[in-house]
Amino acid sequence: MFSHEDTRNITGAKNPFGERDVRRWQLTILTAALLPVVCCAYYIRSHAKRRIAVPAFGVPPGPLGPWVAAFRFVTDSAALVRDGYGPDKKSFKISTPARWVVVATDDAVLKELQDADERILSMQAAANERNSIQYTLSSTIHSNPYHVGVIKMNLTQRLSKVLPDIVEELGKTFSSSSAIGQEWTQISTHHLMLECITTSTNRVLVGQALAHDREYLESLSKLSGSVSRAGLVIDLAPRFLKPILALYLVPKHGPLGVFLAKLGPLFEERRRTMEKLDGDWPDKPNDAIQWVLESAPPGSSLYELCVRILYIAVSAIHTSTVSITNALYDLATHPEFQPPMRDEIESVLESHGGWTKQALAKMKKVDSSLRESQRLNPVTTVTMMRRAQQPHTLADGTHLSKGQWVVAPAWAMNRSAQSHTNPDAFDAFRFSRLRAAPGGESRHQMSNPEDGYISFGAGRHACPGRFFAAAELKVLLAYILQNYEFKLPDDGGGTRPRNSFYLFSCLPDFEAKLVFRVRGPGHA
Repeated sequence: MFSHEDTRNITGAKNPFGERDVRRWQLTILTAALLPVVCCAYYIRSHAKRRIAVPAFGVPPGPLGPWVAAFRFVTDSAALVRDGYGPDKKSFKISTPARWVVVATDDAVLKELQDADERILSMQAAANERNSIQYTLSSTIHSNPYHVGVIKMNLTQRLSKVLPDIVEELGKTFSSSSAIGQEWTQISTHHLMLECITTSTNRVLVGQALAHDREYLESLSKLSGSVSRAGLVIDLAPRFLKPILALYLVPKHGPLGVFLAKLGPLFEERRRTMEKLDGDWPDKPNDAIQWVLESAPPGSSLYELCVRILYIAVSAIHTSTVSITNALYDLATHPEFQPPMRDEIESVLESHGGWTKQALAKMKKVDSSLRESQRLNPVTTVTMMRRAQQPHTLADGTHLSKGQWVVAPAWAMNRSAQSHTNPDAFDAFRFSRLRAAPGGESRHQMSNPEDGYISFGAGRHACPGRFFAAAELKVLLAYILQNYEFKLPDDGGGTRPRNSFYLFSCLPDFEAKLVFRVRGPGHA
């Protein structure tokens, strides 16, 4: 390493930096050089500490085997989960960059995960670790998840009243954000669906004004991606690096600053009105701002209130956009299913006088196609993620130490030949046929977890927003089918855009395009 005297430049001029500056930069360089070594040592120690006495799948022999498997997991989790899921239904473990994960396949263990006590096997703790919520947004989202009640009760109950609003937003978004006309036009499908989901979700959550505020929508759209990605990256880092990465990946300025500046004043105004009227407010707003204010602990900061809305919105936007994009790719690849779905949509809307909750319930082919797409393309390759909050022995005898994870293999169970005929094929009406059978009317719906379909999880901790998500997706898909035709591009070779995998996430091709055109007169 250079001494202070060595830092004179080659012309012999005096070093422009002081001795303290030189030492600081020397320390910075030394830290940067040692950081990879420290991280490697952390990962090796972390994996060694959390060994679990169940067979490992996909791990090559040798001391580096777990790391080779972890590297493969980053881009191939679906294959690891499915290939390890054997007919004997014995639990196995897979190596990931952050931890060993037990994949439960025994029926008794899966039932145990569904009904698990949060104090023993915690869904919230696993979600907090995976998404790094305490670093990206706020630790209170995990410690006091009152938003779950907001979603289950308020959002679900408001469904019937917001359907016309969602349809109205979809019409505006398609008119303003796409150039679809009478001729076939290539459209960036994921981008358009992100616009649709963002505007319609915000119309319901925060009202019409912000739903049309371009700065607010753009900030939320960017945050939807950056918060999700940051959480996954931070989960891989040693604990001492997590807050540093969070500051870099989700800075308080930029999109987050815009979001807070737009939403914060609405909370302040609403809170002043509540204090002034002292509970006597017969026509108070019925939106997420009000729900959060009424559910949050007294004295919650403006930041805490805003990021709670952000968390609800980001969760809804990311997962729903992925789901509808996959559904369109599937129907474009199998266009034979589109005409019967259009017939159903037009018949139901006519008989029920428009977009009502009852009309939506009768769109069984639409519901079936969405469920089938999500069966084959779940947002995550595993669900029912649980973190052991204390040492615990599962029903099959597998012992978990505190901090260890256990999950259900959604990708494999959704494609199990024991549950489905021809399980790898997309059959849009697979579930509508089952609902037509005696006793099947109220079963096999998109929002209903069942054997062979656990994309939303199952049990007491199944996704709390699944009813709203299913309704929003049905409205969006039905609206598109009613007003537009779409197909794969002629130069695409008739092949469905491929999914990619990042850790547990299953992602559609964000860059793929489908071709759209407006349907004939009387349909657009």
